[in-house]
Amino acid sequence: MSFVPLRQLIGPLIFLVFLLSDFPGAAQETPTDEGGGRLETPDEIATSSSSLKSLRALIDSIAAKDAELAELAPRLEADDNPALKDAAIVESKKFQEALDELQAQFDSIAGGVEVAEFTDEPPEPVDPQAELMELLKPILDEAKKATAIPRELEALTQRLEVLDARRQRAAEAVRRTTTLLDAVENQNAPLPERLDAALRAWQNHQKEAENEITVTRHQLEKKELEQKPLLESTRETLLSFFRSRGMNLLLGFSAFALTYAAIRFLYKQVHRLLTRRRSFGSRLVDVIFQLLASIAALFSMVMVFHVAHDILLLALTILFFAGICWGGIRFLPGYMEQLRLLLNIGPVREGERVVMDGLPWRVNDLRFYSKLSNESLSGGNLRLPIKMLIGVHSRPCPENEAWFPCREGDWIQLENGQWGKILSQTPEVVTLEPLGKAIISYQTAAFLALNPQNLSHGFRVTTVFGIDYRHQPDATSKIPEAMKSHVESGLLKRVEPNQLLHLEVELKQAGASSLDYEVDADFSGDVAPLYEQLNRALTTLLVEASNQNGWSIPFNQLTIHQADPK
Repeated sequence: MSFVPLRQLIGPLIFLVFLLSDFPGAAQETPTDEGGGRLETPDEIATSSSSLKSLRALIDSIAAKDAELAELAPRLEADDNPALKDAAIVESKKFQEALDELQAQFDSIAGGVEVAEFTDEPPEPVDPQAELMELLKPILDEAKKATAIPRELEALTQRLEVLDARRQRAAEAVRRTTTLLDAVENQNAPLPERLDAALRAWQNHQKEAENEITVTRHQLEKKELEQKPLLESTRETLLSFFRSRGMNLLLGFSAFALTYAAIRFLYKQVHRLLTRRRSFGSRLVDVIFQLLASIAALFSMVMVFHVAHDILLLALTILFFAGICWGGIRFLPGYMEQLRLLLNIGPVREGERVVMDGLPWRVNDLRFYSKLSNESLSGGNLRLPIKMLIGVHSRPCPENEAWFPCREGDWIQLENGQWGKILSQTPEVVTLEPLGKAIISYQTAAFLALNPQNLSHGFRVTTVFGIDYRHQPDATSKIPEAMKSHVESGLLKRVEPNQLLHLEVELKQAGASSLDYEVDADFSGDVAPLYEQLNRALTTLLVEASNQNGWSIPFNQLTIHQADPK
């Protein structure tokens, strides 16, 4: 680790001291009077004035409670009415509790210390469910407020359905009772009187249901008139939100972003001055500082909501933070693997070679968004989240190791026989242009799978040529020399002397019907565009040499041996 001279740290140190001097905890000179006594600061004077005002208000409240207690005294002493006396005792206890609370508030404001700190009452047990409901209450209240009219409309609609069913049942009861009443023959018997009373009861039920339906329908129509169109209500809701909480939300997000950016900027300046190389210690400090910067930014946003007394946004922020913590616990193993990568102690290391999607990449920087590169590809720079490197392994690579088998402008031949010039090569596509043919595109991984041979660094043209066995006496001396001489002169008419690197003609084998010669011609990469022409030229020149020297070119023959008749 290399350190910079001390003089370069003077500026940042002065700036840091200036910041510390503005904190509430920084040392400040205490003002004193002529006798050495301490003088009150303007803030303390303002606080004292506010405290006196609050104490006077509490004295008035205490006096009012005392007066109310005094009014209850006659009722407490009365013996003639025990019920009134019991009610007065209960009321007196409530007044006394309120009076004690006011007195405790008075003592706390006067002394500047909470009286509750000096009581030995055991703390109340914490109920997690109750605490959670208390936290969710502002959110639920806002949800109820936002859905008040739709819920009322739904309740009225359901009420109408119930009342309509009740009215129909009452009408059916009236009809049935009327039928029974008409069927009674003796109208003077007790039964008709009972049926008549039941009929009047069911008619009343029917009338009540009809009246309630009328009232409910009126309420429903009124609510429907109050309900505004969806577009207008949405617009008013958004305007109301931005008037009430939009500014608080904007200030909270601004505080979060500014705090995070300021801390990151300050850390980068100090880190740049202290070290030039990313060691394990500096990486660990980076990770810890990133976490602390996020916590500080979130805390600043929470403080904005707290100062603005926006309980809803405060509750949502706390729930959001709790959700992040809960998710972090669930995905802790994955985060630990990412942490190992960030600290450069995982399976992927900076400066080494990794293979992703079939392509090699150099790991330039391991951060939350890591940087990988391949200089042989156009656009060969990747910016990946660190989690995408989980499960990948890197290895050291020598300086002379190629990162791609060719470059743009090179001539190559593929395993499938296709050859041509590389127009472009990117991490996604390699474009190949054969002579006189349409452009061909390969996916980069598929291109590598065809094992490209780079002709621009030099190549060899090889062919096998056979002559008849009748020339066997000269097969190892005159014929190879004549072939080489003719082929060499013919090739030099097509390429420059420095482009023909080597030419060799040798007897390869004595075949079934011919003496086979292998002709190898090595060329420089400058004549790679003539690759196919040189392949054809080699065969042409060998045939010309055969014609000039009278060599017979055999063809496959079938010899039949006939058995002796005897």
